[in-house]
Amino acid sequence: MRNVGDVVETPSIPRGRAVALTVEEVHGLLAAADETRWGPFFRVALGCGARRGELLALQWSDVDFEDCTLTIGKSLSETRAGIAENVTKTDRVRIVALPELAMDAFRRQRRLQAAERLAAGPAFVDSGHVFQRQRTRSDNCSSMRHGHRMVTAAPVGSKKPL
Repeated sequence: MRNVGDVVETPSIPRGRAVALTVEEVHGLLAAADETRWGPFFRVALGCGARRGELLALQWSDVDFEDCTLTIGKSLSETRAGIAENVTKTDRVRIVALPELAMDAFRRQRRLQAAERLAAGPAFVDSGHVFQRQRTRSDNCSSMRHGHRMVTAAPVGSKKPL
């Protein structure tokens, strides 16, 4: 059977230039994010510059609270078949020094996750991931996309954040 998609030329999408947020826009983004359960995620993202899939793949064992570092070596993506764990885009493991903004966010996330674990009781599914879906579901990229849309819809200026 022939796949007609193999003979079609797909259009190329021109890459736009990345535009950094202003200080005011960062404050607006964080204020909006902090009103959701994804506040720590956005703070860590701003603090270390990791990609969304890399952050979703983080496990607590990747966070070194003593040395204030983060080991990034995996990435999660959502496919039609479900959640897939991959190597990073650069196919390298990297260790990132974390600012206090990110360390505070990891501490807050640990407290939030402990509260969710307690509320869910034995139904809590602990995947070991830092950022996982609430209570009884493990890591889920679509949940993160929903949170991302909610937060980035907040008025933080004319630029598209993250």
